[in-house]
Amino acid sequence: MYAIETLKRAVERITGAGTRTPRELGARLRERNAQTWRFEDDGATPNNPLPFVLCRSPVALAGSSDPAAIFAQLFAANGWGDSWRNGI
Repeated sequence: MYAIETLKRAVERITGAGTRTPRELGARLRERNAQTWRFEDDGATPNNPLPFVLCRSPVALAGSSDPAAIFAQLFAANGWGDSWRNGI
């Protein structure tokens, strides 16, 4: 899978295929209310004091041939790296 993703990114860089404009990316974002949960320490499993945050369907992916490319561009636009690919 790593080789396929690397090849795909190289082709996208060279050809510009799959690259969306900032306007196109913005059109895919949806306004959503985040749900948060805090889990109390049960004594057996340590918990982080930060809440668990869930945003359901924040990005419209219908009709996209490569949903991962949309996330890659959104993450890059926010200064986040590729650490989410090939293992977290």
